[in-house]
Amino acid sequence: KGLLPIFSLVFFLTYRDIFALYHEGMFITVLDEVLIEEWIRQPKLFALRFIELSTKQHELLKLIAKDFSEHSESEIQELKPLDCAKLLVTKVFYLHPFVRKTNNLKILTKKLRIILLAAKDPYDLLFVDIPKSFEIEDPVAIATLLKDGFDELENFWPEKIQEIETELLKSLDHFGDFNNLRVRAKSLLKIKTDPKLNIFIKRLSEYQGTQRE
Repeated sequence: KGLLPIFSLVFFLTYRDIFALYHEGMFITVLDEVLIEEWIRQPKLFALRFIELSTKQHELLKLIAKDFSEHSESEIQELKPLDCAKLLVTKVFYLHPFVRKTNNLKILTKKLRIILLAAKDPYDLLFVDIPKSFEIEDPVAIATLLKDGFDELENFWPEKIQEIETELLKSLDHFGDFNNLRVRAKSLLKIKTDPKLNIFIKRLSEYQGTQRE
């Protein structure tokens, strides 16, 4: 081995903007001290992948950053595939658990969700998995697909909660101000009933109509 592991590490750190790093076949987002020590001891476990983006790929990154990033225009120009992939995957993982599992979505949206949740490599995700799975290569079409898919995913839970609330209030024969509902519920708390039903009534007696409730 000698100094070769150190030279290879320095090489990667110098040109990390154009090389992706893999450890035992898995893409590495952060090269921490533990991985550096392992690199020195067992360099064969690591591999580099040269990344040369085409014009279309650069365009796709800009479109994704524009639609999903909170960065300024100047910062968007600096975003890399890893940054853009993180934006998408993070959004999926922050969705409500119900949204991550439900089948009540459009076919394309469910397909997109599956791909994003299974993503292991930002380059493959953006430039291979999504284009190949949906059979599209045009950057604008891909960006539109992503935006429409996330619009449905992010709106699904608030809309579902609203739907449940509407049906619940209808079944309780309640319309209008929530104060009347709370008054009705408080009057029922004096009656001994099933513990689970009592908990439900207690919640109604404090209900403010917020989505968190």
